[in-house]
Amino acid sequence: MNALKIYFLTRTLREKALLLTIIGLVLAVWANSFAGRARAFVSTNRSLSAELREQSLWLSRRGQISLDERKAVARLDPTQTLDGTKLLAEVNRMAAEAGFVSNVQVEDVKEERTTQFVVHSLRFTVRKADYPSLIRFYLALQKRSPYIGLEQMTIQAEPANPAQLTALMRLSSVEVLK
Repeated sequence: MNALKIYFLTRTLREKALLLTIIGLVLAVWANSFAGRARAFVSTNRSLSAELREQSLWLSRRGQISLDERKAVARLDPTQTLDGTKLLAEVNRMAAEAGFVSNVQVEDVKEERTTQFVVHSLRFTVRKADYPSLIRFYLALQKRSPYIGLEQMTIQAEPANPAQLTALMRLSSVEVLK
């Protein structure tokens, strides 16, 4: 350290100013980098704390959630519940009844299992449909509730013909395990 002090003191005023400027810039870059890492740490800490609070809330309500689950499953008629294949067949039947002859696409079929039931879901897309047909399909879905549910729906007008619509839907069904 003494050698650096002697080196610094033996320099001219212009060299001292240049060295102090370089040291100041290095310190500014380091401080900026440290501040960025500190902000990222605080942000991550806050989001993780919020997530942990939410998880502990759900875990504290586990007994009530299980009781509600058993009550809901007891209200369902097991003969009316649909597995993945029956869901696909029922959606295709309702689509045909609503007038969707072509431009229908079904994809992304998934299932989530619990001890008492299985939730089947799929993404259903209809292109170049008219509004009354979409309403008929929606009403047919509503009649099958709670065995078939509409989780999400997005409707867009076709660019070439605004009277025709594209509808993207996420449909799900519950299958009660025996």
